[in-house]
Amino acid sequence: MSRTVSIRIAAPGDVLANAVITSNGTTLLSGGTRLTKELIEKLKRFGVATISIK
Repeated sequence: MSRTVSIRIAAPGDVLANAVITSNGTTLLSGGTRLTKELIEKLKRFGVATISIK
């Protein structure tokens, strides 16, 4: 079961349910990736607004 959350409330330790892919098709992170503070900041820099987490 997954849920969509704002990147602003994502927390270290959350696990991505799906890959995060940019509008040009580049995969930033694969599904199943456990988020760290650094990865959350990377997603914010790329303009990611929401993610699906397990």
